[in-house]
Amino acid sequence: MKALFHTARLTLSPIAKTDLEDLWPHTSNPELPRHMTWAAHSERAQTLAFIEQSMRLGDQGTAVVWVLREHGEFRGVVGLHDIQRQHLAWQLDKAELGYWVVPAAHGKGFATEAARALLKHGFETLALHKIEVHTVDENKASVSVIEKLGFRFVGEQRQHLNRHGRWWNLLAYELLADDWKKP
Repeated sequence: MKALFHTARLTLSPIAKTDLEDLWPHTSNPELPRHMTWAAHSERAQTLAFIEQSMRLGDQGTAVVWVLREHGEFRGVVGLHDIQRQHLAWQLDKAELGYWVVPAAHGKGFATEAARALLKHGFETLALHKIEVHTVDENKASVSVIEKLGFRFVGEQRQHLNRHGRWWNLLAYELLADDWKKP
C-alpha cells in the first residue's frame, strides 16, 4: 500500500503508472512547462517514462515525487529531486524542490500547500539539511510560492539558460532544516 499524505485540501500520493492518464493532458500542453526544465511531451510514452523514472529514483532514495489531488481530482505534481547524501568526503543531505499545478488550478495555493507538506517530509522524515529551489526570473507565480515557503534568496545567475531562442536568468533559493524548525 502506498503512503498517502494529507493537507487541508489535498491528498498526496507517490507517483504511479496509474497516474498516466491524469498527467498526459497536462504534460502534452506546451504552455505548462514554459518556465521548467522539461519540454511538453509529444507522446504518452514520454509521460510514462517520466513516471517510471520517478518511481525508479524513488526506489533508489534519490527522489520523492507525489501526485496532488483535491477531492480525487488531479491538481499537479510536487517532488524532491537530486537527493544527495554525500559527495566524496562532504556530507550534503540536500535536495531540489520542484512542482507544477494544472493550469485550471493556478492561483489557488495548491503548489504552496503541497510543497509545504513535502518540505516537512524532507526535513523531518528524510533528515535533509538543505532544500534548494530554482526558477527563472520571469516566473512570478513560482517566485511567490518560494517566498511563501520561507526560502532565502541566494542569488541570480544571469543568462544562465537558453530556451525558446533566448537566454533566461535563473534565481536560486535555499531553506535549511534549522530555518524550517523556527516558528
